[in-house]
Amino acid sequence: MSLSTEQKAILKYDIDNNPDVAALGSDYPAIASYYNFRDTTSTPNPEEQEMVPQPLTMDEIFSTLEGADPGSVSVLTKGSSWGPVLGDIRTAVEGNDRDSMNSWLSIISADLSSEGKGVLQSLLSREILDPSWQENIVTSQPSRADELGLPGITARDVQHAMNG
Repeated sequence: MSLSTEQKAILKYDIDNNPDVAALGSDYPAIASYYNFRDTTSTPNPEEQEMVPQPLTMDEIFSTLEGADPGSVSVLTKGSSWGPVLGDIRTAVEGNDRDSMNSWLSIISADLSSEGKGVLQSLLSREILDPSWQENIVTSQPSRADELGLPGITARDVQHAMNG
């Protein structure tokens, strides 16, 4: 997409009056790079990395539960009363939705032994350091083209602006 007549005029005026661009001569790609360059800065993240609920899987829940409370998984998966809600539980688990998981698992825990209930509580209380936390925050400054209200500049745009 080429620049409009007004955008070419803005670019030409800046090229003609900008000593940094004058130093580049007629190196169109270098001039385009100058206009598109965005300086970035990196600063330490002021927030501490927090603990978040550890993602779980249905397989992990069932295998851990079966190890602590043998037969409990078959009661839950084959029991006529729990079969219909397992899809909702799976959705909560896959989305790491702890509120829904706690609600559903507290309901089904009525059919579990005290060991099974303890295992569920232990699984739901597991936390890990937030994997989305970033040690440094990178910010980008506007390019010269941005400052002039122009889109990304190409070497062809520079050539047309400089040569009419």
